[in-house]
This record gives sequence, C-alpha cells and structure tokens, in this order.
Amino acid sequence: MFDKPKIPSHNCTGCGACKNVCRHNCITMIEDEKGFYYPIIDKSICVNCKACIHVCPVINTSPKREIHQTYACKNLDEKVRLSSTSGGLFTAIANYVIDRGGVVIGACFDKDWNVRHEYAETKEDVVKFKGSKYVQSEVSNIYPVLKNFLKEKRLVLFSGTPCQVAGIRSFLHRDYDNLILLDFICHGVPSRKVWKKYLNDECGLSYNKELELNRNDGCSIIGGTIYDRPIIQSINFRNKKTGWQNYSFSLTLSNVSADGWQKTVSHSMIAWNHPYMKGFIGSLYLRPSCYSCPMKGFRSNSDFTLADAWGIGNYIPEWNDDKGISLCIIHNKKAEKILGYLSGIEIQKVNKEIIDRHNEAAYLCPDRNRRTNRFYNLMKKNVSFNEIIDSCFPKPSMLDKIMWSINQRIKTYVKNKK
Repeated sequence: MFDKPKIPSHNCTGCGACKNVCRHNCITMIEDEKGFYYPIIDKSICVNCKACIHVCPVINTSPKREIHQTYACKNLDEKVRLSSTSGGLFTAIANYVIDRGGVVIGACFDKDWNVRHEYAETKEDVVKFKGSKYVQSEVSNIYPVLKNFLKEKRLVLFSGTPCQVAGIRSFLHRDYDNLILLDFICHGVPSRKVWKKYLNDECGLSYNKELELNRNDGCSIIGGTIYDRPIIQSINFRNKKTGWQNYSFSLTLSNVSADGWQKTVSHSMIAWNHPYMKGFIGSLYLRPSCYSCPMKGFRSNSDFTLADAWGIGNYIPEWNDDKGISLCIIHNKKAEKILGYLSGIEIQKVNKEIIDRHNEAAYLCPDRNRRTNRFYNLMKKNVSFNEIIDSCFPKPSMLDKIMWSINQRIKTYVKNKK
C-alpha cells in the first residue's frame, strides 16, 4: 500500500529530504503527469517514525531572515564574466573551494540534457555548473554523496534553489564549518517533462552529447552511425551576445551528412520571444509549490544568495556596461569572511534597497498563469510545443499593449518613490 506525505502535493517542493532521511527506504520520488517528482510512501514497510515529517522544510519552515550585507560583484576575468549568467561570482567562490581541496556540488546537464546535481573536484569540471538552467534539477541522489564528503572533513560548496538548500540543511540537522550553502533568487522551476517536450517537438533532437568517432579530416560520426537528426552540442539559457539585460536563449546543433561531414549550426533568440523561455518567464508551467513558495524572504538558511544586480546603473553607474553584475547577499559572518578571501573579483557594497526595487522575486511568488491548465491539457493531446505556446500567449491587441505600457510606467513610478 502506498501513501502520500502529510502535506498537500501543491506545497511539496520535491527537495528529496524525506526520501534521504528515511532509514527504512520506504519513500520513493515518483514523477507525476506534469513531470514533477513527489515522495510516495510504501506503508507496508513504514514504521511511522515520523522522521520524514520532522525533516520536511515546508512543514518546518524557518523564519524570514534579516540581510547581513549586500554587495555588487564582477569577475575581473572578462571571459569568465561574459560566459556567466551574471557577473561570474559563483566561479570565484567555486575556485576558492577547489583551491582548498574541496568539492563543489551544483546543477548540470547530463548526456540526455536533463538537469541533475553532480559534484566536481577540479576547476575544469566546475565549468559544467556555470549558467542558469531553467529546469528542476534531480537532487535527491546527491544527499549521501554530500554527507560523505562532510564526514571526510572536506570543504563542500552546495549550490541550488532555495528549496533544495533548505532540504539539504534540514537533512543534515546541524551546521558544518566545512559546508557552504549557496542559493539564488528564484522565479520558479519547470519540470523535466516540459523541457523534454520542448526539445523533442521544437528541435527534433537526438540527445547524444559527444561525438564518439572522429575522422582524420576533423569531421565526426556518432559511434560509426550516420544520424539524420541534429545532435545538441550546447545549450545556453542566458547567452549574453545580445547583452546581459537583453539576453538570448541559444542552442548549438550538429548534423552528420551521409558522407560523414559534420555541420554545426547555432540558433539564438531573444529570451522574451523564445517559446520555452516565454512559458518560463510567463509562469506558465512552474512547479505548483512555486506559486506559494515557502522559502521567500531568505528562509532557506543559505550562507550566500546570488542574483543579477538589476538596476546597478542607479547605484554604480560606471559598472553599467551590460556585461553582467552579480548581486551577492550575505547572511552570516561565514559568508562575509569567505567573500573577503576571494581573488579575481571586484566588490562594492550596495544599498539593500536594490533587492526590493529590482529583485522582487526575493519576497514575492510568481502569479499562477491563468492558461496553465490549457497548457497541460494541450500537452496531453500531443499538440506541438510551439502551437501550445502560441495558444497560451496570443499576440496582444493594441489595447493590451497600451494597458501593459501604462502598467509598467506605474510600476516604475512606484519603485522610484520607495
């Protein structure tokens, strides 16, 4: 007999803390019809110890925290900065950990372009964690790995969404001097199923990441077989070639012709116009718990919270070069001390009001899109991803555009009055 946990499914963040705390292995994370993972309890082996209830960061939500300090940061290595989502601060913190023989745990793509948490022990391997990935990461399997590294007394950096950090912190039960917890200001997470729907329908892709057999002339064949479908070489949700504030979604594909020649093509589109990004930004297919996120107000117990330093031109005008600036929110003395040790980073204090004015997602949940049910109903009918997005985001009328413009002006006026 299987049962669901004590909280409503629409409140569950899928962090996996309950699964990992259960000593009887009676909890399994099962994917629902929308592609989100939820814990299911096998009542036949459950001893009702309530460990899962005590560890749940939603049932046992931490109070809102005061901000210790706020900084704007940028990496002095231009290549690192331009290839990062914001200003390259994460790379500097990760390098600090690696330089001390530590381990970095973060979200990366696997060979099938799903997103999962893995660990890295070299600076070269840390690169896979760079850049935003707007898909919920599979994190539950990293818990025992992280705990073993802590037992070995190695310095560990864990980065993830606020709910993932809260799950890790609750699972460990106590503070560790050798653990650094880093989250970011989060809009919400789409499911793996929606992400794969986009890749399948929009791109018609084969997911093999690596070309296994190279010809002498530099062209490649996949495992000795000619593929007639394009193969993904790279995905970047926040490509800055069009600017940090006007970023693009970019996809690099390769195709191998019948005679073995490889052709590589890059596709790029401004995020606001891109089908998948439009649905993400428009809160069309976020996890249900994201619409009432229990971690808003910095409740995750992270040491660092990172974000884009939107509006930096109002605080440090000379930094407003559209190449990306990181906002670093410090929550304790541990994080303050580490920030002072970082090399290759320029840092300036900024007023905490930058969060209220330009990063409302730190405190406010996204509004549920009124066309969310339509999206999932059309997805069940196997309508193409592009058609679904067009249906859910019809072209605005002239009146819609005027009302939107008025609304934006009002928001700007109210912000500037604060």
